Amino acid sequence: MTQLPCSEKLAFDTKKQADAAAVVAELQRNVKLKSYKCNHCSLWHLASGS
Repeated sequence: MTQLPCSEKLAFDTKKQADAAAVVAELQRNVKLKSYKCNHCSLWHLASGS
């Protein structure tokens, strides 16, 4: 079975969960992230954003 290109990324079931994790990352680490729906697994991941 082949691994998906996103298999090493954090994955969230919903946009709401991913957005909440992005807020935590910004508050704790001063890192701005944005959520996006993955074309490979249909889950939500975080990407660096502005």
